Amino acid sequence: CGRVLRPELPNILSRIRTREKTAASDNIGRYRSTLDNIGQYWTTPVDIRQYWTTSGHTRRYWTISDDIRQYQTILDNIR
Repeated sequence: CGRVLRPELPNILSRIRTREKTAASDNIGRYRSTLDNIGQYWTTPVDIRQYWTTSGHTRRYWTISDDIRQYQTILDNIR
């Protein structure tokens, strides 16, 4: 039974990889545009810190940055 399935395995794996790649790329694009929108509020790191601290969004900003890094890692590993 296992032997019959073996020829299919590469196809399944490549389909999964393609799906993951697309999802990771989409997410990176989405997060990047969010960061770009956020970025319009400041010009220097100090501005960033003040803006995010005063508006209580510090965690969200760094979370998005981390997510981008994670998705980039996924893409790099899949390639």
